[in-house]
Amino acid sequence: MKQLLEEFPEAKWHQYEPANRDNVHEGAVLGFHQPADAIYSFDKADVVVSLDSDFLNSGPGHLRYARDFAAKRRVRLDKKTMNRFYAIESTLTVTGSMADHRLPLKASSVLGAASFLTASLGVGSDVQAVTEEERHFLTALAHDLEQHRGRSIVIAGDHQPPAVHALAHTLNSILENDGATVRYVEPVEANTDSQAKSIVELANAMDKGVVDVVLILGGNPAFTAPADLAFADKLRKVAFSAHLSLYRDETSTYCRWHLPMAHELEAWGDARAFDGTASITQPLIEPLYAGQSAIEVLAGVLGKRESGYDIVRRQWLGSGLADDVSWKRALHKGVIPNTARTPKNVGIMPGVFPSLSSVREPAAGIEINFRPDSTIWDGRFANNAWLQELPKPVQKY
Repeated sequence: MKQLLEEFPEAKWHQYEPANRDNVHEGAVLGFHQPADAIYSFDKADVVVSLDSDFLNSGPGHLRYARDFAAKRRVRLDKKTMNRFYAIESTLTVTGSMADHRLPLKASSVLGAASFLTASLGVGSDVQAVTEEERHFLTALAHDLEQHRGRSIVIAGDHQPPAVHALAHTLNSILENDGATVRYVEPVEANTDSQAKSIVELANAMDKGVVDVVLILGGNPAFTAPADLAFADKLRKVAFSAHLSLYRDETSTYCRWHLPMAHELEAWGDARAFDGTASITQPLIEPLYAGQSAIEVLAGVLGKRESGYDIVRRQWLGSGLADDVSWKRALHKGVIPNTARTPKNVGIMPGVFPSLSSVREPAAGIEINFRPDSTIWDGRFANNAWLQELPKPVQKY
């Protein structure tokens, strides 16, 4: 992608997922004035606080986190105590079902709980009012956190606003968890710009007629973009548009060309884990059709006819692997050694709390939460009947 943007300086890279991590990234910038990803060591935490986070069931690193969290709760002959877990959440989750103490709140009221905790620990002031029951719960929680400095974790849910994430970072800093149970690294994502803003910018540019060519790699923005954007109608105004996709979906219908995409199980590629560790993705089956992967399509745009294997091998032999022996060893082990992000020093900036003063009080009445489904996600897998037959991890009757 970097080569493509250098070759075509007027081109712009937009990315969009309906269920994205915009709030996580904006919360880090709000708290630290710089992008950063938090990595948690649940195996070192005696007290864990979830601010509407389902960290045991979803999100980057949830498998590792579940393993570490469970290890800390396992009682043995030589270890007769376990961690304590407080869940403050808007709906019952897999993670919340494990809580020792659970406080159900509206999603919009979690900010008030987080600000109460920071104020109880001597930083900032309450942003939102809390009830007497909530005050009793949060006061006891603040006392428990105070007693476990450097041995606790406060984690916010991806869908919570940036202010809650900034307060979670603040709490971890106050409690001296930074460098102990929480460490920060450069973001794993290559582009942490707001995806919500990115899709709006693209739609407006297409509507104004300043876009001549649109190449869409995966996704289905004609279906998933906000309805008020009228993305599909604006896509029709572009002179040339192509969509690389596994299926001929809504976006393919509105594009001039549809490009058959190779399935992940039949294509070469690479990826990074939540801590930055790089891995080579290898095909498990022979190609079924003449599909192309995203990196092969981008290489074609640059005038290069290379296979996915050649592209990935050339990339890593030039940056992370010394020779062919190292390449084969990485293929055998599945990961490229020493590629995890190194911890970076960050600090809470003093401007966090003034910026929270403009936050509105939550509205009274019923509040609706929209969350990705455990089987069909944002609806993209709705045509898979087998997935729809699977039971939900948490059901309430």
